[in-house]
Amino acid sequence: MKRVASKTEPRKRRVPGRLWPIADPAMLRQLVRAAIDERFGGSQRRAAAAIPGLSNSWISRVLNAERTPTEVQVDSLVGLRHLIGEAYEDTFAELVFPNASMPLFGARNAWIDHSLEGRSIGTGSWWIDDADGLRCEDIVSDSNGETQLDRERAALIDHLHSIAPSLVERMTRVSNHLNPRRWLVSQGRMLDLLITAPQAGFAEPWWRTMHADDICDVVRYGLEREELLLGNWSSMDQILRAAQGRVKPIRRKKR
Repeated sequence: MKRVASKTEPRKRRVPGRLWPIADPAMLRQLVRAAIDERFGGSQRRAAAAIPGLSNSWISRVLNAERTPTEVQVDSLVGLRHLIGEAYEDTFAELVFPNASMPLFGARNAWIDHSLEGRSIGTGSWWIDDADGLRCEDIVSDSNGETQLDRERAALIDHLHSIAPSLVERMTRVSNHLNPRRWLVSQGRMLDLLITAPQAGFAEPWWRTMHADDICDVVRYGLEREELLLGNWSSMDQILRAAQGRVKPIRRKKR
């Protein structure tokens, strides 16, 4: 016999995702207000439209001294991180990470710094083949802090905009869910195989001499790998787990 629920039985409530405590809600309000003023010209609506996962009403709640949340779900936390930006990253970390997690947060930042330095310097040498002949020069930063590798990567990205705009849009959607500096690490893993030829004496494949379809295939496969690696991953959640001695494998997502 089919069981009929009693009218007096309480309805099952949806269980929210993991909640993160906010150590200082007043400081959170200050950070959000400063970010909106500095990055979005004081427009709360522009900020909400630009940041995935944050609605205008939710930002209003954060800015209301009587309603500022003392804990938030991970998706909202990631959105807040994107809204606040890199300028206030350390202060934001102090609001959401327990003291035991801060050394791990510092290690993560050091790893990103080292990865980004490596992607700009590479092997330290850069070969050029032009009207003046074949020659080698050191990889150095210009007045904008960019090296030959950085400029070559930027040229490749411009080329992708012209030959595969939908692929660039897909990359942008992935980047929206990552710390901007962490995204640069993933971007390098996708693109740098195509720009290393001048470091390797032109012995490696070079995007400037490749067919557009081959370039797109290499970038697409790299993007799919990053999506697989990052799709079920929250660095904030993993740092907290590690601080609590609970590092463990993540179950594979069903396909």
